[in-house]
Amino acid sequence: LPPYNLDPFIENVDEKKFDHIRDAPMLSRKVQHPYHILVIGTQECQHNIQHSVFFPSKDEWESRLKNYLGDTYVLVKTETMAALHLTLLQNDQLKQELSNFPPFFNFNESRIDFNPTFKFDITHRLNHNNDEYSPLSRYSSTSALADSNSPRYDSGPKQRVPSWTDRIIFKTRLPPPKNVKNKRIDVGRYTSHMNVIGFSDHRPVTGCFFVDFDWKLEKELLERQVLLVEQEGKKVFGKF
Repeated sequence: LPPYNLDPFIENVDEKKFDHIRDAPMLSRKVQHPYHILVIGTQECQHNIQHSVFFPSKDEWESRLKNYLGDTYVLVKTETMAALHLTLLQNDQLKQELSNFPPFFNFNESRIDFNPTFKFDITHRLNHNNDEYSPLSRYSSTSALADSNSPRYDSGPKQRVPSWTDRIIFKTRLPPPKNVKNKRIDVGRYTSHMNVIGFSDHRPVTGCFFVDFDWKLEKELLERQVLLVEQEGKKVFGKF
């Protein structure tokens, strides 16, 4: 796409999914394998368009970019998080570990349809005297503080990529009964709470689960376990 150099706007997601995010978003020229997906951020170039690669027309630039790259890219804009969700979830480490790491086998997670819950700028909050207090007030710069009404992701030097670090995974010890299609555990709601403001750079996640089980059978199993524990206790403490 001459005379434009796309390297500053392109990162190889597949290459760095288990590595720390590089400070400079320059594409390594040593990469030999083809891209699985290209993520191109445009919002940083909108403030001074006359001095950006979008000049003279951002729409024209995007059209030429699409023709140049085909369907192997995702254009990330400030108005929507859908493209970012798609890209991040495709490379989500936990989802991969659920399939590949034996201790996670048989664990499940409901579909994620909420925004990433990490890493947010630390926000203001009121102390016991109703005075505004910043947990970062001991630092000289307060540029990382965000309005509680408009939380934003990491604007600090590290510029961490938003991610879903707070998760709920679940499993059941018993398979569904024979000839029964319903699952033993069904997820009623799996969501985040973005309006919870405090000292944390995370946002909490909650889940509501419907559990199908035979309480009579579970009661019998529990009573047997209690009886075994009591018998073992008598064997040990009966000697004293």
